[in-house]
Amino acid sequence: MTEQADLNTGKEWSKSDLFSLRNRIEHGRTVCHIATFLRRTEAEVREKAAELGLNLPLAATGE
Repeated sequence: MTEQADLNTGKEWSKSDLFSLRNRIEHGRTVCHIATFLRRTEAEVREKAAELGLNLPLAATGE
């Protein structure tokens, strides 16, 4: 079975998505982990985090 990693790409962010994004950032998850969990691209995760004023941990940005 092929996994569709970016199934939600381009879709509106639900309240649940936003909660999960904030929660995973707070717990220091990587952008890759967050994107996979939310089934979005890493770029979308970074853009939404920036839009919401959320600071990705250094480890989560790959720096």
